[in-house]
Formats: sequence, structure tokens, C-alpha cells
Amino acid sequence: MQIKYYAKLKKDAGLAPELTEDKPEKQPKTRKPSRSFEELSISEHEKLNFWCDLLQEWQSRRSQYKNKTEFDKNFVGECHLKYEGIEISERILYWKWTAYKNNDYDGILGVRGAWNKGNTTIPEPVWNALSDGIS
Repeated sequence: MQIKYYAKLKKDAGLAPELTEDKPEKQPKTRKPSRSFEELSISEHEKLNFWCDLLQEWQSRRSQYKNKTEFDKNFVGECHLKYEGIEISERILYWKWTAYKNNDYDGILGVRGAWNKGNTTIPEPVWNALSDGIS
């Protein structure tokens, strides 16, 4: 009640803060479309099959437990013993599961970033201003 009372006093006295203009919505980031299954190499097929099998096993076993986060920790520990050379964590499982649900093969394989490398440019006036400051 006090907050409302003081807000009313400020408004009546003309001390209320001015409303700001609505900011335009941010455009969603563009992402490179995932490659099709046919575009993947044989080694990528094998890696994709491994991760898909592991994710399906994780989800099928996970559904049997009431405390799923506790199971996730145990599953990751089991995977560390079973697959020594492969980096597996709860975060990676969730991230790859999201990619799996979206049929994002590149996401499952961990092919991220640098897809638009070299496609950006610096405008000529900015480049000249930068190069003049360096010399």
C-alpha cells in the first residue's frame, strides 16, 4: 500500500518517470540449416548412430526413474566408464537431445559455429579510419 501511495504522490507532483519508447523486437539469429543425412561422411554417420543410440538408451532408461536428475548423474558416470575417450556430461546430453528432437544432425555431431566465417565485411570508411589510427 505504501508503494502505491508514494507512486500516486509522485505522479500527482509530476515526478513520475517518463515512459520509454518500446524497443523493436530483436530479429532471431540466422542459423545454418543442418545438413541432410546423405551429405554426411561415413565417419559422421557412425558418430551420429552412436549418439542417437546413446540418447535413445538414456531417455528409455530415464523414464523409469522418479528422480531423473539423479539418474542423469549416474548415467553420465556409467558412460565415463564405458566410453573413455568420449566427452559426456549432463549438459551435453540435454543439448544433443534438443538437437535430436529437431532432427539437427550437425547439432548432434557438435558441428557448431564458424559456418558464416568470411561472410562479414567492414565498411570501407570504417576500415580506413581504423587503418589510419594504426599507422
